[in-house]
Amino acid sequence: MAIPVAGQYYEVDGQLWEIKRQLRQKGGYPFNINLLRLHLQAAIEGCFIQAETAKFSKVISPPLIIDPTDGSQGLADAADLFVSIDSDFKNYGADELGHPTVEMPVVVREMCDNATFAQMFGELSYNVGKICLTPHQIKVFVQKHCQWLRTDCYVTLFLYKSHDNFFVACVDVCSSDELSVEVCRFGLSSVLDAECRNRLVVPQLQW
Repeated sequence: MAIPVAGQYYEVDGQLWEIKRQLRQKGGYPFNINLLRLHLQAAIEGCFIQAETAKFSKVISPPLIIDPTDGSQGLADAADLFVSIDSDFKNYGADELGHPTVEMPVVVREMCDNATFAQMFGELSYNVGKICLTPHQIKVFVQKHCQWLRTDCYVTLFLYKSHDNFFVACVDVCSSDELSVEVCRFGLSSVLDAECRNRLVVPQLQW
């Protein structure tokens, strides 16, 4: 038996009914259904961290779309994109390809306070697995949105998972506009200097 809602829950219940109404329209949902799905799942899991509360980084880009991938491409062998590839991708077991993915909105953030990898990514989600990209998605981002990569030999950071371990891919745009990529273990204790204004790319579902 359903229990009537009242007070602060009544408005939320009405908003949910409005979403259902939009889904049942003849033409279907009028906005981006993939974005709706991502945001609803984040709400279900209680992921309500606001970007403005983050201490270590700030959003500097509009939402950027990573196209669907089939998971067939990685970083360890991406010589078609990078002039230099860190051998530690294979030494660390950080070369797993990943899985197919749907279209995903991401944002670029820029460091504004000194932090370790765990601090800068960890403040964005209680479950860092939720803000991982796949190696194929990282490659697509670099190809499609290269204008958002940090330049001047500093790096743009991407969190991903390989063989059940977390790693950070560090993409560097050299002075000649050539790209290189290195990999670091997520648990590295080194603190990155905010003055370098390194960037990180994460899914937009942490809003």
